[in-house]
Amino acid sequence: MASAKVVFEKQTGPFIRLVAPAPAVSALVDYYILIEVPPGCTNGFQIVALPGLHMLLSVPLTAFRKSVFDHLRESQDWIDQAMLLGSLQTAVTCTYPPGAREFAVKFKPGVLPLVCGLKAAHLSSCNLPAKDYLPEDLLLTLGQAGNMDLNARRMDAWLEKNARSVAQNRKLVVVASALAAARAAPGRKLPELAASIAMSAATLNRYCREILDLSASRCFSLLRFRDALELYRDAGSRLPFEELGYADFSHFAKEARKLTRTPPKAL
Repeated sequence: MASAKVVFEKQTGPFIRLVAPAPAVSALVDYYILIEVPPGCTNGFQIVALPGLHMLLSVPLTAFRKSVFDHLRESQDWIDQAMLLGSLQTAVTCTYPPGAREFAVKFKPGVLPLVCGLKAAHLSSCNLPAKDYLPEDLLLTLGQAGNMDLNARRMDAWLEKNARSVAQNRKLVVVASALAAARAAPGRKLPELAASIAMSAATLNRYCREILDLSASRCFSLLRFRDALELYRDAGSRLPFEELGYADFSHFAKEARKLTRTPPKAL
């Protein structure tokens, strides 16, 4: 099997399809994902998931077991049912066997716990059975549908009916604004970023801990690394790392090993 890699949105490849959510729920969902591995693909499919802020709902569309290898703990788990996938604090490698089909919802940071009535800490670095937190009929409908677009529209309709008010959560809105500001200017420090959205650093830090179960600085560093890695894949070590909040390439490479136990070139 080929070495697992991070797959960015612009480079999805043959096994992944993305569908945008309806405008009415675009504040809740980044996009819907279909992973489909042909039965004749004898090597299966592997993908590396980076540590980050997003949480997912994953629903198997065929009977299969997905292995999830934790780079930090060097341990392996198996998933064979619909799951709420919590935010990652270290990289994991997911392996899909031939014939696997999976529908997933990539929620905006902080949204999934609010949708499910959970505290963010309950979905930090852990996975939970979706049947314990979402309606059984919704999961059955998603799992039985063979059409990606139909699943996306069904999820749109359910979220618009049951979770649209989540997008109006004041603390969630503030945190989303701070994350956008951090991505736009990755070299800025926390006090400056907080001031840019008319917020004190202490209050922003408290909101991030409540909504994401992480400090604001930790949130910003995870975003910075993800964006820098995508740019590095195109530009290599010629990338102007100082503009992205790193002292130099060595600083970036050290961060990669710390977060993923893997050198950036292998990601």
